[in-house]
Amino acid sequence: MTVTDTHLPDANTFLIDAAELFADGRGDDDGLCESAESCVFAPHFGAYSGGRRSVFRHCLLAGDPVTAVDLYGFLVDGI
Repeated sequence: MTVTDTHLPDANTFLIDAAELFADGRGDDDGLCESAESCVFAPHFGAYSGGRRSVFRHCLLAGDPVTAVDLYGFLVDGI
């Protein structure tokens, strides 16, 4: 699911259940998961998202309107 922030002069369309990876050489490092960025799937913002094992799965998200996102997520939810 995406959201478009229209409160800024330049609108941002981003995934709501993901966070941008910082300092990876892709994107604008604003924390929003936008097109052509690397992101971590994080459906539990503010709560434990797992990660007892720091192994990630990776997929390329090619949806619309956010495209070309390298999406990573924890292999195990930690339960």
